[in-house]
Amino acid sequence: MYMNEYTYFSTLIMMKRTLFFILAIVFFTLNAAGQDSPEIISLKKKLADNPVDTVAINICNNLARLYSRSSLDSVKKYALKSLTYSVNKPVNDRAYYLANHTAGVYYLLSGSRPDSAIHYFTNATNAARLRKNETEEAATLSNLAYVYVNLNLYDKALKINFELLKLREAAKDSISMGNNYNSISIILSKMHRYDEAIIYSNKAIKLDSLINKKEGLLASYINASAAYSGLHNHNMALYCLNKGKELSIELNDKISNATIRLNMGVVYSDMGELNKASAIFAELVKSGVPQMQDPFANNTLFYNMAEVYAKQNKIDSAKYAYNMALNYAQSVNFFEGLYTSNFGLAEVHAKQGDFKNAYSYLLTAYTVRDTVFSEDKNRTLSELKIGYEVDKKEGENQQLLQQAELKDVQINQQFIIIIALGALLLVILVGGLYLSRQRRIIASQREKILEQKLLQMQLNPHFIFNSLQAIQDYIYSNNEKEASRYLSKFARLMRLTLENSRHENIVLKTEIEGLENYLALQKLRMGNKLDYSINVNENTDATFLEIPPMLIQPFVENAVEHGIKMKDGPGYVKVDFSTVGNMLNIKISDDGPGFKPLVNAKGEHNSLSMQIINERLELFGRKMKSKPNLNITNLDTTHNKGTQVEINIPTEV
Repeated sequence: MYMNEYTYFSTLIMMKRTLFFILAIVFFTLNAAGQDSPEIISLKKKLADNPVDTVAINICNNLARLYSRSSLDSVKKYALKSLTYSVNKPVNDRAYYLANHTAGVYYLLSGSRPDSAIHYFTNATNAARLRKNETEEAATLSNLAYVYVNLNLYDKALKINFELLKLREAAKDSISMGNNYNSISIILSKMHRYDEAIIYSNKAIKLDSLINKKEGLLASYINASAAYSGLHNHNMALYCLNKGKELSIELNDKISNATIRLNMGVVYSDMGELNKASAIFAELVKSGVPQMQDPFANNTLFYNMAEVYAKQNKIDSAKYAYNMALNYAQSVNFFEGLYTSNFGLAEVHAKQGDFKNAYSYLLTAYTVRDTVFSEDKNRTLSELKIGYEVDKKEGENQQLLQQAELKDVQINQQFIIIIALGALLLVILVGGLYLSRQRRIIASQREKILEQKLLQMQLNPHFIFNSLQAIQDYIYSNNEKEASRYLSKFARLMRLTLENSRHENIVLKTEIEGLENYLALQKLRMGNKLDYSINVNENTDATFLEIPPMLIQPFVENAVEHGIKMKDGPGYVKVDFSTVGNMLNIKISDDGPGFKPLVNAKGEHNSLSMQIINERLELFGRKMKSKPNLNITNLDTTHNKGTQVEINIPTEV
């Protein structure tokens, strides 16, 4: 089992979110008061006496700060009041900065309107830059980066963190530089750029060691272990986790210590050292980690424990752990935890021969899967919309910033400003045309990625229905052997579909495993009507070569549905993988009645699927040295009939 984000990174992400939350409320000091405190009462009275100007803005900001621990609604009330008072303030006024920063923090804490948080933090950043206050600029940029991370707009978050790094390097702020290195490492890992993530983790380790910042060093080792795990470099991942474990003991940081031990267990499980993994998980439960009241961490702990027990064939222990994971997932409506826990329970019940319960859990998991994909679809659409709005607002704010700077110059240099304005307008015109073109390209790429994600969700509904119906038939006819085989293959295929949909590219080995499960299920349904083979040439390393997920399956499905099923008598589907130079050659062939235009269940030409596949290949090819290509050939000859699909995918970036 390859380590995935759900198992390893879930606790790391929670630590990151906690860190960013603390950074976000640095603006709100730690000595917050209760709603009825004398300080709040006094400030409200002062606000009534000073309803306008800078004094009122400062009072509103202080009230928002004091309410930050007790009433989010009150934070909103005074943040928006502060904005109202700042309407007539110049952009470079500190009161304008404070009002916008306070409003941004409210929307950041509430999580309700990330687009508003971005808008107000951007305003505050521009105000700080006009006043050349790098401390204020860094504060808002940190919060802005966090909003982008939560929206999965990692490219923007990465860009801002590099801007922050320049500020902190100029200020020679070693402590903040270490934090920046770690933030960059986290984002690069989320982007699956693990080699680069390791570089910045190592920079953080070197810097934190130099200044003896042990808390930062602890975070640096955890981040480095995550990046090494992404590369499946288990030895280095364990080395970093052990270094982090030593620091967590020295600092008496129990939460970090538990997180590290959990991740060590996952690494050992990934390595196949199941006894070591199960011992770590059992010790975590025994030491009272579940009492920390973190349902996400507890779900991760018990799920990984259950996976190990299932591999060790300790079925009762696995059932208990899966049920515990399910309980924690239900307590916070954690969809991915609900999905994986139900699938795990389906598998272990099937191993015990309890097929009715296995079928029930499988249906529940499939229902949750639809919810997960629906959430992903809606979130992706929301991210694209917000990304577009952010680009638009960034352009508007940039124009506002330029106008303010021009006004400052006009005071002393009227003649020069006319020349500068002409040059600036020319630059804006040329730059605007360039940016407009770039944004169209980016928007097009995002749409294609969205189409790719949507395509990944679409296993043929008829195939799924027929599979579930076949499982039910086997169960009620007491054909335990076939029911177990069918249930195991179907569960594994659905699990791979969910896991693969999280990634833009997957290793060839994983894609082949999905094809084997799919064809095995079709074979079980069709019996002697279908025979198949999957062949990998000895010069092809399926462990490291990457391709877009779910690229081959639609063609295999067409070979079965439009080739073999339409043929009189038994048929054969063959999938061949080989490496020719710097290209991966894939051939999908069948001995059906020959090539015909592909049609869907409604009888309409399935040109949209071909269009999406071609666009996915085109998008993949932009990152590679060569372009991929796709050819469909009719094999109708004197002796044979059939169809062959040939795909050539570049292997070098």
